[in-house]
Amino acid sequence: MFMQRLLQAKWVRFNHIATIFGIFSTILLSYFVWVREGCDPWLPFISDTDVNPESGIPFTIGLSITGIMLTLAFIQIGTLRQNWLEKYETENRLIFWNKMSTLAGVTSGLATSWIAFTPWHEQTVLHIFQASIIFTGAAIWVVIASFVSIKMSEIDGSFSLILKNRIIAATISVSSFILMSIHFGLVVGGEGDLSSVESYLDSVVICTELASPILTRAAFFEWLMVFSLGAVLASFIPEIDLLVDDN
Repeated sequence: MFMQRLLQAKWVRFNHIATIFGIFSTILLSYFVWVREGCDPWLPFISDTDVNPESGIPFTIGLSITGIMLTLAFIQIGTLRQNWLEKYETENRLIFWNKMSTLAGVTSGLATSWIAFTPWHEQTVLHIFQASIIFTGAAIWVVIASFVSIKMSEIDGSFSLILKNRIIAATISVSSFILMSIHFGLVVGGEGDLSSVESYLDSVVICTELASPILTRAAFFEWLMVFSLGAVLASFIPEIDLLVDDN
């Protein structure tokens, strides 16, 4: 009964909107507090704001809550899509890929809540591992969910109306993920040497001047990926009525 209520259009829509608002308000508030504290405005990683005691407060509170909301959003849209695919008796492989995208999204969402409690200047290796789960899981979700969207639009043309914006946002998101990973890899190297990262973190603790131009570029692509992920999530809001009406 409770899960059925959560799958009602109004609750799915409410959680999606609240999740998007929560993510953006969390990272932007953390950034504005970071700048207010006299820290270098161009450009910290989102996680850098957790290092500062003041900007770390909205970071921890916001991500711990929105991570759970994000997890629920992935479950809601994944379940509604599965019901729709089963109703139209689509290929089993589409149902499988939908489940895989949901799993990737849920993993990313749970890791988002987890990372809120591990500042990366204190637990560097664990934090990098968590961030890898978040961004890799999100990228996998974007790719597979977009693929399933294309197949659904072939069955029902109504989905085609919202497909273009989703594909554009998904392309920006995945491209940003790749470029962020490349830039971070240039600093770490093939052997995973974290000495340069540790030197960078020393400057993050002081925070008035960030020390690595390469990591600043990686941070830019991180922010771009997060905003484009928000756009992908937003593209599911008009899809909700199409999915619920057909259940």
